Amino acid sequence: MNLRHAILAAPLALLAACAGDETTIHTLSTGTFAVSGATAANTSPGDGCGLLDLYAPQPPEEAKQFGATVTGSSIAFDFTFRTPIDPDTVITASLTDNAIATTDDADFLANPGGDCSVRTVRSVTGSLTSVDAMELTMDLTSTVESGDCSAWGEYPCTSNIQFLATTAQ
Repeated sequence: MNLRHAILAAPLALLAACAGDETTIHTLSTGTFAVSGATAANTSPGDGCGLLDLYAPQPPEEAKQFGATVTGSSIAFDFTFRTPIDPDTVITASLTDNAIATTDDADFLANPGGDCSVRTVRSVTGSLTSVDAMELTMDLTSTVESGDCSAWGEYPCTSNIQFLATTAQ
């Protein structure tokens, strides 16, 4: 290789090395999202609350859906997907570049039956993987607030569910 080729090769090599450092920033639109590929974490806590069946239904059941409302860099996740929306069940998260991080947990009381009252706290983290597509991890903890809840499950419990979410068709 002569000196002229070496001088030309150095800047080209630098440009090629730098090109791989760029990260595509994806966008997220307000809408309804469908869950797929749900799994429980392989490490503790796994799925102590038994939520995986809600996020990974077996056919012919339809895939779990949820709503997301995007305002600037804030996302409001409505995983209960009921009308009217109970604001205590909504998770608020920030969107920075492609990263999603909870800024305000969903923290609500539920009454599964009888005099049982269960407090549930839910948060979500993850990232945008492409336009209107997310890879999310939901952490949920439920504890007995009052009453006899033995007929409604084992409390306290914790679940860590990982799933993909794309715009529902």
